[in-house]
Amino acid sequence: MTRLIVNRVLFAIPVLLLMSIITYFLVSLIPGDAATVVLGEDATPERIAALNAQLNLDKPFYVQWWYWLTGAVHGDLGTSLYTGEDVSRVITQRVWPTVYVAGLATIAATVIGVVLGTWAAVKRGVWAKIVDVVAMCGISLPNFWIALLLVVLIAGRLELLPPLGYVPPQEDTSEFIRHIILPVSALAVAGIAIIAKQTRDSMAQALSRDFMKFMQANGISTRSLIFRHGLRHAAVAILTAMVACFVNLFGGTVALEAIFALPGLGSLVVITTTQHDLVTIQGAVLAYTVVVLAATLFGDIAHALLNPKARTQ
Repeated sequence: MTRLIVNRVLFAIPVLLLMSIITYFLVSLIPGDAATVVLGEDATPERIAALNAQLNLDKPFYVQWWYWLTGAVHGDLGTSLYTGEDVSRVITQRVWPTVYVAGLATIAATVIGVVLGTWAAVKRGVWAKIVDVVAMCGISLPNFWIALLLVVLIAGRLELLPPLGYVPPQEDTSEFIRHIILPVSALAVAGIAIIAKQTRDSMAQALSRDFMKFMQANGISTRSLIFRHGLRHAAVAILTAMVACFVNLFGGTVALEAIFALPGLGSLVVITTTQHDLVTIQGAVLAYTVVVLAATLFGDIAHALLNPKARTQ
């Protein structure tokens, strides 16, 4: 297990370096510059050039990247080119709303998806077809459309939940739950579809195995077959779908954060991109990459615990 963790951590280092280089290169291609945004369109070319020189923005992107990397290695992600705030503090504040929404959406999708998938695998026939249709619809519908629909119906007409805003859980847990229900629901739909279909396929395969038929013929109850043997057999596939679901949902919160006015990482990327704030964008991309790599590492460890063959490999 230790070797697995060390290998994954060592693999993460070149991934982080590659993502930081790609980010700097792509952002450098965006028209405009941070000095013009900070000083305004009426600023003289001399003032813009002076600020670019002060912020090292007049240097090639790889030189800027090296300055950033040197600071990041020492735990300093720099300061925002636009607001002057410490990027590490901004990222720390912004990453948690996104993690909460994506994490809770993944948990909800896993619970509902496993129940629906197991039920469809046991019932088979038309119910399996219904799960396939629901899964296709859930994957096809964009989450921002579902979010707008929930805002209109639940928050607008029924006035059951607040449509906008965010309250940290450490300040008021009940208000945190009320504000986060709608974004979590909108984000979880696609995850439910993916996990339900994966569970149905894995459970159907498990229930059709010879040893399952043998146990059923020897009087083992259907409940025991499903919960003690079927789900254990399908656990690895469900876990893989769960990790993939979290990664997908974590990267898909940009539109939802704009709709629900969530102060998350996605909205930060949108704002800083328009401001050409390269340092903050780089910090946000680093945070995205670290969270995804951490989720992947968690999935690998859980997979190794569930599958003894993975530990030997």
